[in-house]
Amino acid sequence: MTVAEIGQICDSDAYQEIKSAVPFTPDPTKAYVGSVYVDAINSCLNGDPDRGGEPRVVPLGNGELGLATHSSTNRKLRDCVEDFVGECLGYLLMCKSGVNLNDWEKEVWKERGKREDRRSFLLKHFFDVRMFGFTACDKTDDAEKAGSMAAPFRTTYATSVHEVFPVMLGIAPSVGRKSDQDRSMGTASIIPYAMYCWHFQYLPEQGKKLRVSTEDLTLLFGLLPRLYNLTASATRSAVFTRKAYVFELNSSRTGPNIYRVWKSPTPRSGTEEPTSPEDYTFPSLPELQTQWKDKALVYELVDGE
Repeated sequence: MTVAEIGQICDSDAYQEIKSAVPFTPDPTKAYVGSVYVDAINSCLNGDPDRGGEPRVVPLGNGELGLATHSSTNRKLRDCVEDFVGECLGYLLMCKSGVNLNDWEKEVWKERGKREDRRSFLLKHFFDVRMFGFTACDKTDDAEKAGSMAAPFRTTYATSVHEVFPVMLGIAPSVGRKSDQDRSMGTASIIPYAMYCWHFQYLPEQGKKLRVSTEDLTLLFGLLPRLYNLTASATRSAVFTRKAYVFELNSSRTGPNIYRVWKSPTPRSGTEEPTSPEDYTFPSLPELQTQWKDKALVYELVDGE
């Protein structure tokens, strides 16, 4: 698909499906915070390249918590936008897997941005620039320097709710690389079960600067319940969004109480070492709405499928 053939997002069936899964109309002038809980079964949510792809962990006392970087989460969000929505006008991605940034930007600039300054061009056409920010330190042949643009939508590292116990497995390939060679053994490292949690915040002051729209936030929130379904892989074949909460704050700023808001949906477990999703119970949505009734509106995002 060429840039000239890109359609409008609001007219796409995919966007309308996503929109139906968001129980409110996001307002880019308001502050939002939220928590996403993820079940990972016999999976590696985020491998550490410095440790041969083993699951990332962080020490905790005598044990370890599972860890996933915010970069891996943002990468999955970008992939979802590209795979589920497609290349819609205004919803291109600046950071695309296997694509040279300068070449891709020049291609779009040639089609669309001939009469725009570079900053306006980037904000108008690239969804991930508006939501995740961008640092354009170089100069292209056709555009002026755009400078640094801080992200309105910010995610934290994901950590497991309880201690994890990675397992190393031996894997035998079905065939050898050559007919006269024996099959060599490979390895894979997984965590039998872990529930992870990561948090986010949306800053309306920065959103205004980067021209974030209601459609941008609707798309982003609507993808959260299906984020891991759409980005499954061999090492993440059984990873699912368990719960996704959005808090619309009465204040236009996130403030110092953001951590208390983030932690309020924390699930309870009747065992010190949970081994399945059934070991966790969450507070009900009415309980959360009552708890924050004077400070925020609380929504739960649910996959409509």
